[in-house]
Amino acid sequence: MKEVEEIFQVSEFNDFVNQLLSFREYVVEGEISEFNISRNKWVFITLKDPQTEEILNVFAVVYQVQSYLPLLQIGTLVRVQGYPKLRGKSGRFSLNAYRIIPVGNGSLQQAFLQLKAKLEAEGLFDPSRKRPLPPFPQAVFLLTAPGSRAYSDFIKITKERGFGQVKIYHIPISVQGEQAVPSILRAFDLVRKYYHLADLAVITRGGGSLEDLQAFNQEEVVRAAYGLPIPLVSAIGHEADISLIDYIADKRASTPTNAAEIVFPTLNETQQQLELLANSLSYQMRNKFKGSWHHLHLLQTSLISSFSQPIDRLSHRQEKLASLLSLYHQQLNFRFQQLDTLSNDLSTKSRNQYHQSSLHYAQLAKLLDSVSPKTILSRGYSISLTTDGRILKRSQQLKVNQLVKTYLKKGSFFSQVTKVE
Repeated sequence: MKEVEEIFQVSEFNDFVNQLLSFREYVVEGEISEFNISRNKWVFITLKDPQTEEILNVFAVVYQVQSYLPLLQIGTLVRVQGYPKLRGKSGRFSLNAYRIIPVGNGSLQQAFLQLKAKLEAEGLFDPSRKRPLPPFPQAVFLLTAPGSRAYSDFIKITKERGFGQVKIYHIPISVQGEQAVPSILRAFDLVRKYYHLADLAVITRGGGSLEDLQAFNQEEVVRAAYGLPIPLVSAIGHEADISLIDYIADKRASTPTNAAEIVFPTLNETQQQLELLANSLSYQMRNKFKGSWHHLHLLQTSLISSFSQPIDRLSHRQEKLASLLSLYHQQLNFRFQQLDTLSNDLSTKSRNQYHQSSLHYAQLAKLLDSVSPKTILSRGYSISLTTDGRILKRSQQLKVNQLVKTYLKKGSFFSQVTKVE
């Protein structure tokens, strides 16, 4: 027997192999040839390659994959996402899955409708729980892909509407692919942790097929959005595209551009809303007092024409009616004066609030700029990221021959890892 540097015990070797296998996750597509749920807790599936008849054992926990369980049966073509593992006691190799998705728009649409009905029955889509958006947001969390058209459209409209001083905290996410759901969940965790820094959150991406939008139809993503402590605006895809996160959001926008228009109304729109409110108030009050005046007039006419009553009682009622008419006339004039004062106060407060908000935005922008990544870069530091956008903090994140993108004060460059220490 050839001598080797190290001899493993069986359990040590299994642990060693699992460490090697756990460095990344995989997505495997295959046809279900065996399917079993044990004790309503664990899912055991055998995947078959339709071309070669080779098989792969798949293990999953029910609560992690329950969204699509009703659609799974023998013969169903699925995509399984998870980590490979060698099981010590049985010596069997399997894929530990945390997501199992049927392949094909028909299956996806059926799963979409089933999950929608389930969440709707739980009350997650109840319109009464939706919160109003703040009229003048000072800071916004923007969850979208870095460098995307959705990002540039949102920023463009924000500036065009005169809200360029508002702080936009961009939280980058993957909008499709195997990293989409984990990145969205991490983004929601950041929103919950730092919710006090912003007034609302916006999650957006461009259009795509039903399969492209699957990350926004996952149960864990929808439930995470439901628990956010600040209002959420969703703008997923184009106007015809509907995702489950649109139902959970406090406000749905048809496009990323429309999301910015909803979040940042123009000053003219705000003034028009105040004017409409004042006019509506005036109209209601005038109608109310006009009706009362008309009723009293009819009463006076009726009393005067009633000759069957004694003259002294008629005279007394006329005097009382005249007194009431005078009192209502005074109240009507007083209410009109109050309405004019309220209208002037609304206009003045609107202008003052807008002025104070602009000053506050400028101060906040100056303060936050002093600690922004761009300021840090200007001091001679750099930031390195993997090609999928993760910030490098430890050398253990790197592999030999891996590409790394580094940002400097001006510009950026790519480098390839030759050695990891």
